[in-house]
Amino acid sequence: MAFADTLEFLVLAAFWAFTIWRFATPQTPRGRAVRLVALLVTLSFTVNRREISFATDRLLQVADVSVPLKNLATVAASAAMVHLTGLLPGPAADRPRLRRLAYALLAAAGSAMVVLFVLVPRDPARGDFVAERAGTPLVTAYSVLTQFGLFVGLACCLVLFHPAAGRAGRGSLRLGLRLLTAGAVVGLLFMANRVAFQVSNALGSDALNGQAAESASRSLLAAMLLLFAAGRRCRRWAGCGGGRAVMRRCSGCVHCGRRWCRRYRTSCWATRRAA
Repeated sequence: MAFADTLEFLVLAAFWAFTIWRFATPQTPRGRAVRLVALLVTLSFTVNRREISFATDRLLQVADVSVPLKNLATVAASAAMVHLTGLLPGPAADRPRLRRLAYALLAAAGSAMVVLFVLVPRDPARGDFVAERAGTPLVTAYSVLTQFGLFVGLACCLVLFHPAAGRAGRGSLRLGLRLLTAGAVVGLLFMANRVAFQVSNALGSDALNGQAAESASRSLLAAMLLLFAAGRRCRRWAGCGGGRAVMRRCSGCVHCGRRWCRRYRTSCWATRRAA
C-alpha cells in the first residue's frame, strides 16, 4: 500500500469516527455547525477515493459526476465554516456583511462549477476530467473555482484558530489550536500545488504530471485533514482537563483501574457536549 493510500485510510477512519460521534451525542448550535462541517468534509474525501468515485459514476451513469459532487461538498463545508465564524468569538463574529459576501461568492463559485462541468468534454473511461484535460481553459477555470471554495474554508480556520492559539495558555488546548492552524497552512500548500498543476499544463509543461507529483498532492490533502482531526482531538482532551486532571478526578475512586470512574466520565461528557 502506498504512503498516500495509508494516510487517506487514516483520515477516513478518523473523520467517520468523529462524524458518527457528533451525530450520536446532543450538540449545541456550535456543535451542530462543527458536525455539519465534519460530515461534508468526510463525504467529500470519501468520494475522492478512486474506487468510490468510479462506483458513483457508474451508479449515476454520468461521466465524472463524482468530481463536482466532492467539490460541491467542499464548497458547502466552507459555507458551514463561514457560519461557524459567526458563532465563535473572533474578528468575523460581528461582521455579518462579510459573511453574507462569502456566502454569495461561494454560491456563485458552485453555480459556475456546475456550468463548467456541463461544458467540459469528458471521457467516461478516464474518471477525472480535471486531470485528463488539465491546462485547458474550461478545466483551469473549474480548478481555480474549486480551490477558491477550499480557500474560503481555510481562511475561516486561520481567522478562528491562529489568534485563539496565541491567547490560549500552555497545554492541550494551545496544542490543538496550533494543529488546526497547521492544518490550514498545509491546506494552502495543497491549493498552491493544484493551481500550479493546472498552470504548468496550460504552459505546456508536464513537470507535475508524474506519479510522484500526484502522490505528493494526495499526501498534502491527507496531511491537512489528519492535522484537523488531531487538533480537534486535542481540544476535546483539553476540555476534559488533560491527563493530570484525569488523575486527580480518579484518585479517590476505589474501582478506577482499567476503566474511567463514573464521576470523571460524567464531567467529561458534559464538557464535550458544551464544546
